[in-house]
Amino acid sequence: MRRNRSKLRRYEMGEVSGRLADFTIITSDNPRFEEPQAIIDDIKTGIEKTDGKYIEIIDRKEAIRYAIDMENREMS
Repeated sequence: MRRNRSKLRRYEMGEVSGRLADFTIITSDNPRFEEPQAIIDDIKTGIEKTDGKYIEIIDRKEAIRYAIDMENREMS
């Protein structure tokens, strides 16, 4: 039986990202039996403890496109 991932780990990941990253893109990857938005909400709980800037994009492919576009704009 497959288990879902720990919510505590998600809170921690969000908090670390909020403290260390310039900008965070929160997305979903292999949600197993959980709702992707619920996973994102768990990560946001941690990141909102910080002053970190973020965006949430549920669709992973769209999130990757967004990250590439952001990088290309910064490189121009």
